[in-house]
Amino acid sequence: MTLARTQPLVLSPQVMMVSTLSALRWPISGVPQNALGDALYVVQDGEVQVSRDAEGRDRHYEELGRLGTGQLFGEMALLDDLLTSARVTALRPSRLLKLPKADFER
Repeated sequence: MTLARTQPLVLSPQVMMVSTLSALRWPISGVPQNALGDALYVVQDGEVQVSRDAEGRDRHYEELGRLGTGQLFGEMALLDDLLTSARVTALRPSRLLKLPKADFER
């Protein structure tokens, strides 16, 4: 699976009002796989890796892609109550805008 490249996202004042700024501490912080998603995230600064558990013994995970400034992930968490299909881990110190599902549903 290949992640589509997107243009940097321009956030409107309405989105900024319900967003919070989060920091991912490299390399241990992130969004786990198979967890209940609770927010949409926009990479404000930094780089994150999207990966998932891999089949076979030689690899523990497979990289699906990398996301940088202006790119987003977690959008499906705003629409459904399914578990996350991949993990997201900071590759370097990163700042993210977080739109929690509860704020989206207001």
